[in-house]
Amino acid sequence: MHPSIKNASKKRSLNNIRILISISIMLSILNPVSIVSAASDPTASVSPESPLSMYVGDTSDISISIGNCSNCSNVTSLNLTLSFNHSILEFIGANTSNNVTGNISNIIYNDSVYIELNDMDELNATNLTPVIDISFKANKSGNTSIYFNNTQLTANSVSYPISSLDYKIEIIDNMNRAPEFVDVPPQTIKQNKNLQFLINATDPDEDDLNYSVISELPEGSTFDNSARLFNWTPSTDQEGPYYVNFSVSDGKCYVYMEVPITVEEASTDDEKTASSGGGGGGSQTTGEAYENIEFKDYALKPVVKDIETVFSFGIEDNSIISVSFTTALNGGQTKTVVEILKGTSTLVSGAAPGNVYKNMNIWVGDGKFLPELMSDAKVVFKVEKSWIDANDVDPDSIKLLRYSGNAWEQLPTSLTGGNDVYYYYVTRTPGFSPFAIASVEEGITNVEASEGETESVQGDDDVKNSVDDMVTPENNIATQNERSTGTTVLILVLLGVVFIGLLGYNKREYCEQCYGNLRAQFGNPDGKRYRRSKK
Repeated sequence: MHPSIKNASKKRSLNNIRILISISIMLSILNPVSIVSAASDPTASVSPESPLSMYVGDTSDISISIGNCSNCSNVTSLNLTLSFNHSILEFIGANTSNNVTGNISNIIYNDSVYIELNDMDELNATNLTPVIDISFKANKSGNTSIYFNNTQLTANSVSYPISSLDYKIEIIDNMNRAPEFVDVPPQTIKQNKNLQFLINATDPDEDDLNYSVISELPEGSTFDNSARLFNWTPSTDQEGPYYVNFSVSDGKCYVYMEVPITVEEASTDDEKTASSGGGGGGSQTTGEAYENIEFKDYALKPVVKDIETVFSFGIEDNSIISVSFTTALNGGQTKTVVEILKGTSTLVSGAAPGNVYKNMNIWVGDGKFLPELMSDAKVVFKVEKSWIDANDVDPDSIKLLRYSGNAWEQLPTSLTGGNDVYYYYVTRTPGFSPFAIASVEEGITNVEASEGETESVQGDDDVKNSVDDMVTPENNIATQNERSTGTTVLILVLLGVVFIGLLGYNKREYCEQCYGNLRAQFGNPDGKRYRRSKK
């Protein structure tokens, strides 16, 4: 080839290279996302290592780390797509890992979860770094995998794909956990008095539970498996200690509990007080109108500090099965009285809301148990199924209402079981006063009592009261809290007397001198006391 032709060809080649370089530079300016080699692609890992074992019902976190990218010194966003079996595994949420900032969001669609982490604070992913923590809950046993796909990060305005991951999870059934009995304290009952208490247990696996008695029942006693109710009225020849052993099973595990019962000899003072046709009374001052009391029932128990005391009642027609509480003081022998009423208590200004089943008053002690000294006070009661059926009410609508502060307060009440005759309930109360058992609509919590709504009891105009001293109706709201206030005042007075006594002892010489002067002044030098005769 002629030398001039060779030179011309070289010049054209050089010009073509210059043009290609210029085009490449222009493209890089217009489109800053560059093409990186496979050797620069980042990697991702999941911890803990696969496979992960979980129990049904457990929640577990897995951590996503990214890195090993030499060009990923300023990561600003990360996108993840997770696919898994949602019937076995439930997605709970995603959060940024420690020391990672950014805005995280997720969308669940079909069997996939789309997670975006944007506005990251230029994370350095040259090394493997935890970025996102994801929470899952195991819903049922089985094997599944979490597939991480369509995953990429953006660093230095460059998008980097991340290889897909297959993270395996094994979900196994829980080892069966045994049920646990709710403790029943030792019981004490007098001869010919009725004892009733409920047996209850909880199960961490929420299995159905079956109750039974595995020891020989005392003669005359019964245990209703479905209602979980023990019932016994010991006779006069059954004095002494007894031990009843109960069992609860979830179908796999059996748990046992022994309840000691002591039957004490009956005495005249222990006979329950009842009235019929408006009769009956009792010496304990309550202020309730005599003719409004259908009957009374009471229980005597020693009250010991920090130990739950259960008062069980014996009259079959008494809707109150038991009253229990724990107190911060030793109360000694204590009487708890239940007055079952014919109508609304005369101590309140208005009838309880709803469809009322029974009205009653509950009084504990003589007012020494202030509400602030009592805790975990509970009332166990029963309602006849025949009444519920006749009034077409929902058993779950039955509530115990307490009158306090000129209003009826609905107490938290739970249906615990039932048999052919009764439904059984338990409720917690902040104190003791007039009560009503009623079917109440949902949403009603406190109802102010209005004047003129009280159900009256027909009788003589001169209504007798169930107290030793006559009390006028306008002054008969002698609630337990008021009696407690009187007790507090008495204690303060006694403390004042003690203080004055101590002060007088320190100044006794001065006081003796004063006493001598007074004795001389009033003409009683011998110091004797004389009683003035009545005229």
